[in-house]
Amino acid sequence: MPSTKEPQTQEKDRDKSSVILGERYVVHMGQIISEFMHDLPLRRVFVFKATDLLNEDRLMMAFMADKNMMPRYNVLEKLKKLSNVHILTPEFYERKTIGGDFGSLLFVVAPLPGTLVFPDAGKEKIPAWTELDVRERFIRPIVNVLAELENSSLSYRALSLSNIFYTDHTKTSIMIGECFMGHPGWRVPSGIEPLEMMLIDPACKGGYNSSAGDIYNLGMLSLYLLEGGNPVDNLSIEDLLFKKTTNGTMATFMADKRYSLDT
Repeated sequence: MPSTKEPQTQEKDRDKSSVILGERYVVHMGQIISEFMHDLPLRRVFVFKATDLLNEDRLMMAFMADKNMMPRYNVLEKLKKLSNVHILTPEFYERKTIGGDFGSLLFVVAPLPGTLVFPDAGKEKIPAWTELDVRERFIRPIVNVLAELENSSLSYRALSLSNIFYTDHTKTSIMIGECFMGHPGWRVPSGIEPLEMMLIDPACKGGYNSSAGDIYNLGMLSLYLLEGGNPVDNLSIEDLLFKKTTNGTMATFMADKRYSLDT
């Protein structure tokens, strides 16, 4: 049983760059885990190490949205009430004024997931998954997550190579990550998007809030798992756009490969 203690906010318990949320969570702003930009000038999301003062053994993280981002508060509220191990769910969020020119920024605290399924956002090859694994460990649980969101008229729109994690060190199940810190689609790379989305700047995808895009992204990432990486990593975005336009998505990505219809 992990040890717990009452929340303490004394200066000795944190470094000077820390931010306290809800008198319980400490955001260690000097310890950046990652930073997401995705070609959005002046629009960024930072991820910091965080501590739960009620249980400091827990591995936590805190997202902070740049003031130019457009967080999805309706998704945040939905996920706080959702109990599903296959999607990252926030525990607490709060806007805080941190001084300087930063102004009021949104912070969201969540449990730290396991390692990325695709290390370095797919730049490294991984062992190819079997069709059975893709169907049972990826497609089936994630479709259930997407269906739960769709029941509330919400979409996920954040499926990408940099946003799929193992739930823990056993690597027996996976989860999808954050989808609430910016507008729909801002983190989805154009290579796994529908043709019309490849033509839109990431900063302008906010109006495309459709579960159809989620299903397309899910299918594309399933191919990446089956191949152990990008099946068309030799193509530039311009070449990929041309081939998808002239030959279609399946012919472009699969060529002469064959997979069962059940996958």
